[in-house]
Amino acid sequence: MTAYEMGVYAWLINAQFVVALGDNFYNDGVESTSDSLWQSAFHDVYNSQYLQIPWYPVLGNHDYHGSPDSQVQRTLVDEGIWTMPSRYYAFNFTLNDGGNICFLFIDTCLLNPEQGDTESMLEDYSWKQRKSDHLQWIDDVLSEQNKTSTWMVVAGHYPIYSMGEHGDDAYLIKDLLPILLKHKVHAYFAGHDHLHEHIEMHDMHFFVTGGSGGRGPLGPHGYQNLYETAAMNNVKHWFQTCGFAFAEVDSSAFNVTYVDNLGRVRYTASMTNPRNVHSISMFGNGLPGLGVPNSVVSTLMVVGGVIIAALIIAYLGTRKYPLELLNQNANRKIRLNPMDSSAHSALSLNASSRSGSVDSSRRNARPAADFRV
Repeated sequence: MTAYEMGVYAWLINAQFVVALGDNFYNDGVESTSDSLWQSAFHDVYNSQYLQIPWYPVLGNHDYHGSPDSQVQRTLVDEGIWTMPSRYYAFNFTLNDGGNICFLFIDTCLLNPEQGDTESMLEDYSWKQRKSDHLQWIDDVLSEQNKTSTWMVVAGHYPIYSMGEHGDDAYLIKDLLPILLKHKVHAYFAGHDHLHEHIEMHDMHFFVTGGSGGRGPLGPHGYQNLYETAAMNNVKHWFQTCGFAFAEVDSSAFNVTYVDNLGRVRYTASMTNPRNVHSISMFGNGLPGLGVPNSVVSTLMVVGGVIIAALIIAYLGTRKYPLELLNQNANRKIRLNPMDSSAHSALSLNASSRSGSVDSSRRNARPAADFRV
């Protein structure tokens, strides 16, 4: 149901790309670029024509059970869809209204290998140096992009803060978070924990979208760190079941909305603190969203028992979802779609056409610049 609803929302917003937040192939990753899971767990599942767009993945701990490099090399096979140029990388995407978003896709397994299933990394004598190089790369890219980016977003598999099964990550709090705060990153997206939550603290937004596919909800065990996380007083919303999320972005606002596996809107968070704004947004002080009245959204927010695991960024002005507003050439907005594979995780952007066939420009969409390892 989740993959089906993702296709529906990708159609509604004319999604342009997807960001997969790790554990892309549950439970043990893939062994090669021709592993049968590429077909059975990816292409056969996300088979909507509106999801045949670029996917930008990060690696999760379950991906390290297999061959992580096979996921990198698959980029040459699934050209235009599976796009993973390195184990960590960054892209800069231009907004249609003149702004831009910098996305960093990082390898949190390298930053914290002391998980039960990845601790073999510690046996590699070069691990400490590779970790140091990765942190320096994050610092360098953010330092450069901070000069021009309207929005700066980092995506990794492990959450920094979470009330979920694994709780807060001491390694990321110590080593990664200071870099993100130093450069005033707007948002950090993660998967791993099989629930969905929004935390706002340190003038930053932390989104966990960990229930798109793979293993389902865990019951009370899935939020066992509710009263243990250092962010407990800053949890804005959370819930548990399968689903995804979508977002809306222009140069004035960045909205993230969670949707359950039945297609119901559950919660929306808004960021309204862009930097380096290059133009005046058509949306004024904020994005109108799906055209759902606030009273309706509030009602949906309190409905429990649902987990969300994906995000799509879009602008839909009215309940009628006028197609002309979704034309990329209208110089209005960009759309993204993140989701977690632990429950697959992903993020997508809008393309130019919502016709009956896939617009070739969507499959060949490329960012304005990329920064690889």
